[in-house]
Amino acid sequence: MNGKLRGVFTFLITPFEKADFMKVDEDGLRQNVRYLRDRGVHVLVPCGGTGEIYSLTVEECKRVIEIVAEEKGGSALVPGIPAGIKSAVEVAKHAEDIGADAVLVFPPRYTSEEGLYRYYKEIARYTSIDLMPFILGGLETALLRNPNFINRILEIEQISAFKYESADLWTLGKLMRLAERKVNWICGPNFSARVSECYFRLGASGFTDGISNFAPQLPVKLYESAIKGRWEEFKEVEEKLAKLTDLRSKVGSVAFVKAALDLIGLSGGTVRPPLTPASDTEIYEIKKLLSELGIL
Repeated sequence: MNGKLRGVFTFLITPFEKADFMKVDEDGLRQNVRYLRDRGVHVLVPCGGTGEIYSLTVEECKRVIEIVAEEKGGSALVPGIPAGIKSAVEVAKHAEDIGADAVLVFPPRYTSEEGLYRYYKEIARYTSIDLMPFILGGLETALLRNPNFINRILEIEQISAFKYESADLWTLGKLMRLAERKVNWICGPNFSARVSECYFRLGASGFTDGISNFAPQLPVKLYESAIKGRWEEFKEVEEKLAKLTDLRSKVGSVAFVKAALDLIGLSGGTVRPPLTPASDTEIYEIKKLLSELGIL
């Protein structure tokens, strides 16, 4: 079990230049990372879904990870790696070379249990870094069909954590019980569903989050409330996060976070197609809510 894989995992946005979405705003990325490292975020996750990994080239992934590594301070670094074995290995090896603590492994297209196992096994064969498979897509389907497959995956010693996105707590509890080796379980926030407390009651080590890009004080306080057992305080913070999550779902996950970053004076920038930026009306709604919650 990797002791650094706990707490608030901020899924960083990748800021693009407003005048040209084909270019990464490197100075803006540095500014955003410094803001987070100075406000107690435990783990930084560049090149995740919120970071538009599906729109990034391998070279862009590597450069983004380098910048975050240079600016992260005491925060842990767990970059996402793209699906596709050659790209995944290339980016994972680069992350390892610059001192990342683990990599978040996006699932390949579903083929079979054997194909999934081989995919993770080959990434481990070519690297020495800890792996955190994202239970999504084909991997989620495989585990729903055969929960005992979790132990086949855990035969790969480098796997030290799982990212579990679903609000299906019954399945999460079953997988945690079946796992014959201790690993960190990192969950999705699901603030709107008000089930975050349940993750911690089951034994989750932390949660991933996009709102912490612009309001890190809220997820960090939520985590601290959980580990100290202050559940009334936890609920109060969760209600604020739920309001943000509801509006984020309406606007669009990445566009919402980028607009909020711009509003507080950090670097959001535009999104890459096929995503669409927040409209003027949506930006007004975001600004209004940030003001109501004391973020602006």
